[in-house]
Amino acid sequence: MKNFKSFILTNTLGTFLEYLDATLYAFFASLIASDFFPKENPATGLLMSFGVFSIAFLVRPFGALLFGFLGDRYGRRNILALNILLMAVATMGIGMIPSYAHWGVMAPLSLIFCRILQGLAVSSEYTGSSVYLLETVPRHHGLFSGISTAAASFGIFFASFLAMQLSHFHGEHFWRWIFILCGLVIGGVGFYLRHDQPESPAFVKAKEAQLLHRQPTVVLIQRYRRPFFTGILLSMYIGAALYTILVYSATYLKQLGMTSEQALTISTLLALTEACAAIVFGWLADRWGVRSVLLLGACLMILLACPLFSFVSALHFGRTLLSLGLLAILAGVFDGPIAVYLVSQFDVSVRHSGVSLCYNLGGALVGGVTPVTLTYALEKTGLALFPSFLLIGFGFMAMMVLLQKPKV
Repeated sequence: MKNFKSFILTNTLGTFLEYLDATLYAFFASLIASDFFPKENPATGLLMSFGVFSIAFLVRPFGALLFGFLGDRYGRRNILALNILLMAVATMGIGMIPSYAHWGVMAPLSLIFCRILQGLAVSSEYTGSSVYLLETVPRHHGLFSGISTAAASFGIFFASFLAMQLSHFHGEHFWRWIFILCGLVIGGVGFYLRHDQPESPAFVKAKEAQLLHRQPTVVLIQRYRRPFFTGILLSMYIGAALYTILVYSATYLKQLGMTSEQALTISTLLALTEACAAIVFGWLADRWGVRSVLLLGACLMILLACPLFSFVSALHFGRTLLSLGLLAILAGVFDGPIAVYLVSQFDVSVRHSGVSLCYNLGGALVGGVTPVTLTYALEKTGLALFPSFLLIGFGFMAMMVLLQKPKV
């Protein structure tokens, strides 16, 4: 392929931009809560804000169904360009909605609508771009799986970095300009990067050989039932791990009593750590085997989640950063090779649908409800180790699934 490095950069930069916009909401949740919900009870407002955050994940399986079908019928490239435009519109919309004080109940309803659009847009971004990338590159699929994964994590990192840098601003509307500007950037730069990319060679060959299906989702359920449900279970684990460690961590640390600036600093560094670990362990998957690396990640999380969470303390910044940083690396061990694992389970004619539905039914649904579940659980029980129990449970499930699967 001509301009191979340019193709890799373009594909991964689009994922970075879209995940930046998709996760800004989580890091500005407390400010959004004060703007869009009644202010009488801040804790309830925060829960409602995270509830709206979760709603976007509930629609992601529907987006995966729609865009997966379109990707398997009409090609990968155009769907990725459409995703990025939809995300831009939704993100700018959040920044432009009037507050609850000015618009009443229409404010949170409009916020829900924009989050639904964001959920639809991101539903096949990581999965669609991973399928597109791995169908196009000729070798080193583990490494490029890690790079694709890292692009999403770098988007989360930069969203957290923006929140950290702007945490000392207290203007009433400053956060809105972040959403508007990020929406403009993703709409302009993202679409420019993607609209003229070549189609996936694997898809082109399948189309020329007339191997495509009129109803790829039906064929997926009929012929690929076992890998489909296996993919959902594995995606549930990585969804829980990523949203516990990367997205919920800032709120978790503030609930324990850490300052907002310290909590955001840690969450920013966690996203960067996880992204780098994903690349390293994706590369190692090319040498050790994909299944072996996935098993390593699940087993280490089972063994170390509880001890590492027990070292987290609002009074010790360095110890907390080290403990959660190690957890971020453990998430990266699994996250790096997961894309190539899922892509390898499905034929090209149903691959976009299969990977998108697996990841969104598992990872997106579980990940989306994780912050609100953990926020509520910690508020009610005061048990600081509760997040580790969640990770151990899902890690054990992933380990059992992988032990029953043939080597990939």
